[in-house]
Amino acid sequence: MTRTKILILPKEGVFDPQGEAVRNALIHLGLEETLSVRVGKEIVIEFKEADQEKLKRKVEEITKNFLSNPIIEEYKIEWEKEGQ
Repeated sequence: MTRTKILILPKEGVFDPQGEAVRNALIHLGLEETLSVRVGKEIVIEFKEADQEKLKRKVEEITKNFLSNPIIEEYKIEWEKEGQ
């Protein structure tokens, strides 16, 4: 089994209203040291055995064109194979 974790965050400089709301809440809750918070999403997908190179290309394509908005978001894809 192969597993991928896709982390999608707003790009630097893009206003993140959820991040700002969490930052304000943290400050209100006593974490005055909080400078910034960025809120994103993590997508975890598990695959059965497959051609790894083909799988990586397809996940990259789908992440770029479907799961994220490349105009305002950046993403990072991490791969993990069972036994690692």
